Amino acid sequence: GSALLDGHRVGVHMDHVYQVLGVCTQYDILWPTLTGAEHIAFFARLKCLQGAEVDNEVDDRLRSVRPVGRPQQTLTPIQWGYAA
Repeated sequence: GSALLDGHRVGVHMDHVYQVLGVCTQYDILWPTLTGAEHIAFFARLKCLQGAEVDNEVDDRLRSVRPVGRPQQTLTPIQWGYAA
């Protein structure tokens, strides 16, 4: 058989499939050795973004949540959340 996702055949149009799929984890996934920016880049690469696309995604996501602290620090010492 075959499967369609957003009108595209899985296995044939994988570039599109990866772009529209999401990741829904069982628990919050935070690795204490990665920075906030590195976490975002990791998940951007799972969606097949590359190079400048990854950099743009990191910048856009960090701008949208405005983390308290520095996004280049590991997550353990940073309080992540929404800034007013």
